[in-house]
Amino acid sequence: MLANFFDKSKPINFIVILVFFFSYFSMALFRAFPMDEFTFNFVLEKVGFLLIFLLLFFLFNFIVSKNVLTLDNSYAFLIFVTLFGVFPEAFFDGKALIVNLLSLFSFRKIYSLRNSSTVYEKLFDASLWIGIIFLFEPFFGVFFIILYLAIFLFQNVNFRTILVPVLGFLVPLFLYFTYCFWIDKTSNFEQLFAWYTNYNFDLYNNSNFVIPLILFTVLIIVTLVVITPKVISISGKYRKNWILLFFHLLIATVFLLLLKTRNGSELMILFFPISIIIANWLQSIKSKIIKNVLVLLLLISPFILAII
Repeated sequence: MLANFFDKSKPINFIVILVFFFSYFSMALFRAFPMDEFTFNFVLEKVGFLLIFLLLFFLFNFIVSKNVLTLDNSYAFLIFVTLFGVFPEAFFDGKALIVNLLSLFSFRKIYSLRNSSTVYEKLFDASLWIGIIFLFEPFFGVFFIILYLAIFLFQNVNFRTILVPVLGFLVPLFLYFTYCFWIDKTSNFEQLFAWYTNYNFDLYNNSNFVIPLILFTVLIIVTLVVITPKVISISGKYRKNWILLFFHLLIATVFLLLLKTRNGSELMILFFPISIIIANWLQSIKSKIIKNVLVLLLLISPFILAII
């Protein structure tokens, strides 16, 4: 029954998934903050967070449907929302939320390179967004690899396709340097290139992280083992999309390893590739019983983890 419901992409599906999202958000909110903190300004701030999430969801669904990253179903959005539920730390970190929202603007252009129209504009826009995000989180520069991989997969590699992204990336850096120079604080600009990190991952030893990380790692491994051989045997854009998604997941993982500080919200950068990759496996399952069990498990997992 659940599988049949989410097998098609309909407005009612998104409404139901949003209801689950608001349930996850409310549960995380009341668990993280005592009632005496619920002032008018506090509530106003959280409403602002919800509006950003709605924009985030709109962009996610637009990228998936526009670039045919899955079939016409709601599984990717369902998994995307569930990931927020099982990692509730992602709900309340403003910087991480903004970085991920801006990253979708870049990914939107990168994945649209599968079409040959306005290629140079897309390259400039994608790299411009990466440059803007670089000002918030310098290690996001590693996603330049995804941009050039997309060029290699979908477009002709030439002098202009190599140069245009560099120019787009440098524009926000030049403007920020000019601003820092004007106010005599060039040290702020130099700090962007102080690339050091730590490798303390003790945070993830907590059961709140271990259980969902194991769950989704298993789902990712199963998906890659089952789907990749089938995809490799198919020529065309679907195979190229799959290769791009796979490397997107790898680069996002590298990004997590490089970060200086970790509080759990950084895992949000994995949600985009994970949800689409697993959705491709979920939609291919023939057994309705297995599919229903998996969908039910995804929906209730945030509630189960909350009481463990």
